[in-house]
Amino acid sequence: MSRDRCPRAKGEDSRVPAMCLVCGEVVCSQSYCCQTDMNGAMVGAATSHANTCGAGSGIFLRYCTSAVVFFVGKYIKRYC
Repeated sequence: MSRDRCPRAKGEDSRVPAMCLVCGEVVCSQSYCCQTDMNGAMVGAATSHANTCGAGSGIFLRYCTSAVVFFVGKYIKRYC
């Protein structure tokens, strides 16, 4: 487990933390705990963060799995 705490899961560790490589904020990734409503669709914390930090595009490092994830509009690409 990571040392990063999920902001909504009452002190539990974030299972798949992802660091925004633009601003450094750590968000939950691939989990339902931090989903938010964006224009009538439920999206994850990374998608929501990419919308506010990078105008819909983002690059995240899932450091527990050493994966880099790119968000470009509606398209998601994962590079290992």
